Amino acid sequence: MNTPLNTSFLAEMTIESKALVMKSKINSPVFVNSLTFPTSAFSSTGSEYLPVLKASKGVIRNKTPVIRLRVLTQTGGLTVTIICYDELIYRRYRSLLDRMNNHQIQISFPSITINNGGHGLYFTADDFKMKSPTAPSEPLIRI
Repeated sequence: MNTPLNTSFLAEMTIESKALVMKSKINSPVFVNSLTFPTSAFSSTGSEYLPVLKASKGVIRNKTPVIRLRVLTQTGGLTVTIICYDELIYRRYRSLLDRMNNHQIQISFPSITINNGGHGLYFTADDFKMKSPTAPSEPLIRI
């Protein structure tokens, strides 16, 4: 028997995504194409870092290069697609591949967007950062 998760993603959504959801509840013809969540919403521990399972490079329909990162979430594996729009992201991807050969690596995204595609949902992000699971946590800076 499966038990539901005791979590509410609505509390973790961005302000823009909350506004879209509320608008679609009030006005039923409004269709929500995407929702954005912080990376910690997908983690079972609440951490902003997720373990990386696989990294690959590919292209989408119009021959745009993309990086696909398979990460482990609280409900299983999830593939996040990042458009490889500059050399810096490609170099970070190559560094990730090199580190994955020798160590376990965790990555974080600024946010993960859930998009509605023609054949189901797909997940995108704009950027990523990586760290070793044994590395000390980043300092918290409040402004």
